Amino acid sequence: MKNPIAVQLLAMVTTMLIFIESSISIMSAGTVSRDLADHYRVSREKLAYVIQSSCVATCSSVMINGWGAAMMAIIGVQVSKGYVEGEPFTILLHAIPYNLMAWLSLLAVLFYVLTGASWGPMAKADQRAAAGQVLREGAFPIVGDHQRDDEPLGKVSYFVLPLLSTILMVPVGLFITGNGDIASGSGSTAVFWAVMAGTAVAMAFFIGTRVLSLDAFFRHLLAGYANMMPLGAIMSLAFLMGDLSADLHTGHYITQVIDGILPAGLSAAFVFVIAAIMSLATGTSWGTFAIMIPIGIQIGAAKGIDPHLMIGASISGAIFGDMTSPISDTGIVASMATGNDHVDHIRTQFPYVMIVGAISTMAFAALGSI
Repeated sequence: MKNPIAVQLLAMVTTMLIFIESSISIMSAGTVSRDLADHYRVSREKLAYVIQSSCVATCSSVMINGWGAAMMAIIGVQVSKGYVEGEPFTILLHAIPYNLMAWLSLLAVLFYVLTGASWGPMAKADQRAAAGQVLREGAFPIVGDHQRDDEPLGKVSYFVLPLLSTILMVPVGLFITGNGDIASGSGSTAVFWAVMAGTAVAMAFFIGTRVLSLDAFFRHLLAGYANMMPLGAIMSLAFLMGDLSADLHTGHYITQVIDGILPAGLSAAFVFVIAAIMSLATGTSWGTFAIMIPIGIQIGAAKGIDPHLMIGASISGAIFGDMTSPISDTGIVASMATGNDHVDHIRTQFPYVMIVGAISTMAFAALGSI
């Protein structure tokens, strides 16, 4: 790396390439770029913004990961209820272009990286870093557990082999479940098979090369599963609420309430704003789109609006909070990966995301009025 721009682009590309899981993506990008960023005097706040925004935007737009599987499962419920027609995979594929918050966020990151422009609290952080001060006075950085001296060093193959196995298995699963047609395949089933395949490859590799014993492998595996339990509980309750909203015709009710008050053309912008507020308050994008995608589809069906636009607005609003909420898991991981004070990270990133959110709101209003 020869300059600050290259360092930031490295962080951005790294987190975008490892799209299979957001926490792994962010931690990997932070690991490879943090020391370089300090060397070239890129503020840690700027690095955290680049990594988190790029990660969330990419993960919410790539369909062959857990995010895509969850969205397709949610859409599948609405298909079964008759609110939208088609295969969940195809419906989500056509909705992803309307994930405006993601696309505009990536453009914004590129703009700030390539031009070196900064303003607001981020400008102060950049000025401080340029003067050689890594963190502000009194900052309390979140730092992950350091590797102990008695732990063996890892190898790239330990990470790449299971990851590639997982990624490559997704299209295979879609092909099999779709009876030869990837577009008709079951996204949730394909991702499940991919995770199981990646786990099997990891087990064979680590035990076969004696990196881990059978007991140690399963202890690590179960610890990982345990860490996912809170997310599983949140998603189960969110799916329940989404299903209930369909049975209670929540979208139709909301349509009746706003009818005559809010023009039909502003429905997508309305869904985006509500999802943004919900995700900002809760810090969970998954829980938000699990609730708002069904409501968005139902409002679209009642008002005759393109369901793909409404799904895109729901996803966009959900990731807005992921980028701005202080209790967002990706925000906390981004602060940890970059050795940042979490309050400083959110404080500097918030104005940037707000601008993108405002532009997205106007864009959804314009698209809904066409």
